[in-house]
Amino acid sequence: MTHPQNTELHGTEDTALVGLPDGAGIVLHGAELGALGAAAQTKPLTLVQTLLHIFPTSVIDAMARGDVLQMVAFSALFALAVIAAGEAGNRCSRGARRSRR
Repeated sequence: MTHPQNTELHGTEDTALVGLPDGAGIVLHGAELGALGAAAQTKPLTLVQTLLHIFPTSVIDAMARGDVLQMVAFSALFALAVIAAGEAGNRCSRGARRSRR
């Protein structure tokens, strides 16, 4: 990208706007505010709601939505269950290692 000479960049160097502050000249209209409006209207979760949100009702649903926190929580609980299973858990983890080869 080439920049006109004798201009001053404001903001980041990779901005497309030259000589203008970030966001200058950008007008957001009603249809474009859908995601922004929804994010602005959400209320912060309470501590109890946050703790309940960590554990997925369905790991498949968490994967489909891309909820990384829930996938990590499921993986940690699954790992603890495999460890607690003793010898059966060892067979499960050996089978998983063999399938990666």
